[in-house]
Amino acid sequence: MFSGGIADKTGNRFEARWLTRELIGLIDGRALSITIETIGDDDEGFEFVVERETLSEWHQCKRQTSANTWTIAALGSAGVIGNFGTKLAHSPAQRCVFVSTDTVKQIKLLQEKRRATPILQEFEKALSKTEVPFWQDLQAQLAASGESAADWLDRCDFHSVSEDILEETVASELAYWFRGDPDLIVGAIRAWIERTRFSTARSTERHF
Repeated sequence: MFSGGIADKTGNRFEARWLTRELIGLIDGRALSITIETIGDDDEGFEFVVERETLSEWHQCKRQTSANTWTIAALGSAGVIGNFGTKLAHSPAQRCVFVSTDTVKQIKLLQEKRRATPILQEFEKALSKTEVPFWQDLQAQLAASGESAADWLDRCDFHSVSEDILEETVASELAYWFRGDPDLIVGAIRAWIERTRFSTARSTERHF
């Protein structure tokens, strides 16, 4: 997948921008290290893992879906729900992050209700007629009890961000730390990503 370079596919460009955003965390102290697992290879499940003070944060980027919104069924078919469940089961210090240009409305509805009613029984009682099927679908996808599915909701983050906004955000953060054209800086970081491929970057190191 590296034969054409990071920028050879639109989806890879989106992944590279998100990774660049997280790499800045090595400079400002938000992250201790980042290990690049893969860029653009869906079979691997995760693009990279960010080590923070108290947890490991696994990131998966999928630029978009044909339906323009990620339903629970679509996330299940894409392997996201199962991959996240498997990773979270390894340790309570694991967290998973999903990023896309498309919305994740069903999951977000459940997470918003979960934050408002953290006790499981109260959460389930508070679900609307629209939300009950979403909750049932999530448990079915995970083949898990309500308690386990609630833990999954609590430890997963879903971000919907347009390519334009992501590009502007990365350019703004780079401008704070570097002098010069942000586009050239992003290009240098992408080149570094291609050179290092499956390696680890740490906050105490300087690679670019």
